[in-house]
Amino acid sequence: MSSVRSIPVSLPVSLQHAYLDTMVQMGFMDPPAGSSVKKRKRASTNVYTREPFDRVMSMGRAQFRIGNPHGCMALVCHYGAYKLHGPPRGQETVADDSLRASDRAEYELCYKLMLDLYPDLQPLIKQLYLDSVADPQPWQKLTEQWGKVATAARTDDTHNLLKETAKLVVPTVQHILFPVLSTDSKSDRGNSHRTLRLELMGCKDRALMPPVAYICPDPQNPAQILTPGELSFEDFKTEWVTKDGDYEYGKLFKNILALFDDPLLADWSAATLAVSAEVFRDAEAPPPLDDDNQPAPLLRRLLVVTLPLLDPSSVHDAHDSLFMQLTRPDVL
Repeated sequence: MSSVRSIPVSLPVSLQHAYLDTMVQMGFMDPPAGSSVKKRKRASTNVYTREPFDRVMSMGRAQFRIGNPHGCMALVCHYGAYKLHGPPRGQETVADDSLRASDRAEYELCYKLMLDLYPDLQPLIKQLYLDSVADPQPWQKLTEQWGKVATAARTDDTHNLLKETAKLVVPTVQHILFPVLSTDSKSDRGNSHRTLRLELMGCKDRALMPPVAYICPDPQNPAQILTPGELSFEDFKTEWVTKDGDYEYGKLFKNILALFDDPLLADWSAATLAVSAEVFRDAEAPPPLDDDNQPAPLLRRLLVVTLPLLDPSSVHDAHDSLFMQLTRPDVL
């Protein structure tokens, strides 16, 4: 196969060396006699002297770092190349549109970000893609190689950056993660760490929590080090509300009390109190009673926790509709 391929005449002279190097490294062309291009076993580690194919592979490694770390490289190339370069020569139909528009747009963006790493090599990538109908193997091999190096880069990042967690999460080099991570155990990582679990929260939940505290120099006296104390309930307390949209907790409270006070539901109330007596059997003192030898209002309020455990069908048939009416969401 390598003997029938040659450098496309439509490719700019400045990119002919890059095209030859790429095709030679992928095994689709042999280097001409006297050419400076040679088959290499491994890529150069010097970013300033890397040959074209090594820089092309850097695009693949960068995609999962600047794009989607869990994206599919085949889809990135399928949708992204069509968006950026148009259909391959000889293919008039549009690319498969089975993905959601948002997913497709994400893959298209990832591809563009990947090629933006080396703008001078974009015409080379475009050439391989446009020729992919007449000669599909180079483009297929390139996308496969991109997928391999991207997966390897993600694995390396996960392994190497894991050791740098304490340095990456702090705002400056003068801050130290607190509590300090142990060096001989992983039992204090992730959600088990009081600071790291805050960093793992979504934005909405994180906004309700207190600011992260680090070990850092005292702003008033830089020679002194400030160490965060233990978090208390006050650190997490937020403003209490009695209404959540159209849902009013005050109405719920009144409806529950009315349910317990209804004389027609005395049997159901007695059964509920029996459940409560079992739940609170280890209490130090018996439940308080009012003047009518009935549970006091405070106890009735405590008993509302048993409502979710009750089957509405256990309520007397004559009062099923009342129970459902009192607990209907639109009433609350």
